[in-house]
Amino acid sequence: TKPAFKVATTKIKTVAKTVAPPRYRQPTLSEIQNNRLQALQWGEKTRNTIAPAVHLVETRNFLIFSAWDATHDKALGNVCEEMNAKLRQQFNLQPNETAWAGKCPVYVFWRTADFRRFGTEVDQSPAIQSKIARNDGYHATRGRFSYIAISGIQDFGSPSTSATTRFYEVLVHEG
Repeated sequence: TKPAFKVATTKIKTVAKTVAPPRYRQPTLSEIQNNRLQALQWGEKTRNTIAPAVHLVETRNFLIFSAWDATHDKALGNVCEEMNAKLRQQFNLQPNETAWAGKCPVYVFWRTADFRRFGTEVDQSPAIQSKIARNDGYHATRGRFSYIAISGIQDFGSPSTSATTRFYEVLVHEG
């Protein structure tokens, strides 16, 4: 079968600016490409085995694998980018510094059962297993591969404004 997510190489533009040297080790092009490939493979596996509605929402800094209805894509991308801006401000990241090696993958589920299956069937990290049952989301790393998974928003409460607020709280906490 044809993969749903296109694997693309990242081209990095060089810009001549006078900026302070990075305070943190910056990712190599190979790390960025490997992380993108890993994220896309996990997204594909999630779509094929857990949540067929999963689709990719790509922003400047995120690869969002969403099981939500596509009508939420723009708002979801915007809130992730707003979180990134706040994190950059909080940690005083310079324009030449990145928070992640490439774009940060975010796996977002509508149903809690799908979130739990993602943790056990896709992520498979022993450290995550004990957290899945009692948390609404998690942030994890494997070397330079850093990602976020968020539980099913359908269980975050009613009305939808309460669920949306809860989702934002979890995203900012995990980000």
